[in-house]
Amino acid sequence: LTKRSEIIAEVPADEGKDGTERIISKLEIAEGIYIANSLTKIEGNKAITSILNTRDEEVVMEIPLLQWKGTLQIGKIELVMWEAVKHSITVIPGTSPINTRPYRLPEAQKVQVDTQVTKLLQGGIITESKSPWNSPILVIPKREDTSGEKKWRLVVDFRNLNEKSIHR
Repeated sequence: LTKRSEIIAEVPADEGKDGTERIISKLEIAEGIYIANSLTKIEGNKAITSILNTRDEEVVMEIPLLQWKGTLQIGKIELVMWEAVKHSITVIPGTSPINTRPYRLPEAQKVQVDTQVTKLLQGGIITESKSPWNSPILVIPKREDTSGEKKWRLVVDFRNLNEKSIHR
């Protein structure tokens, strides 16, 4: 776990409880390392929960985590592709596909977009798709780190989609 971070992880659960929902109570599993209170559904004798590292240092834990499908290192951040959670967005019935025109980007930011998208594709984090749904991307500056090098974060503007989503 990186310092002062939170991850979503798969942890062992009681055998024979598949398909049931269980409450995981907050638990300090090591100094400054916590499993969060959560309601989770047990699948394959495993439960998904949040693990928080409040320490100012990286910690290596022997907690069984997910069977990772693949990992990708971008800078100092490791992105992980896993299929423990299925995600869907429910939109208001009758909503036609949201297709917002892409924003214009300066040439320097286009290079950043191409670089980051290529890394995400190669790492299996994203896949190519053809869809009538589209949300524009933005490139925003990250805080400077100790190297002083200017770095960028790729973000998606989902505001138009959020307006048509049913929030539960």
